[in-house]
Amino acid sequence: MIDRVPFEFGGVGYDLRETLGDGVTQFGTFATLWIAPPLAGYSAVVPFTGSAIRLGG
Repeated sequence: MIDRVPFEFGGVGYDLRETLGDGVTQFGTFATLWIAPPLAGYSAVVPFTGSAIRLGG
């Protein structure tokens, strides 16, 4: 990680460096077809599934 900015969400403070530890390996795949029509308020919806593993730290 080169840089990050700690932030607050729902009254709880977060720091990505602390969350990621020594890094993350992420696996994911997405559909080739978008959901049509998209949900209200969105320009596109693409189905996606994935998982992540936190490394060390």
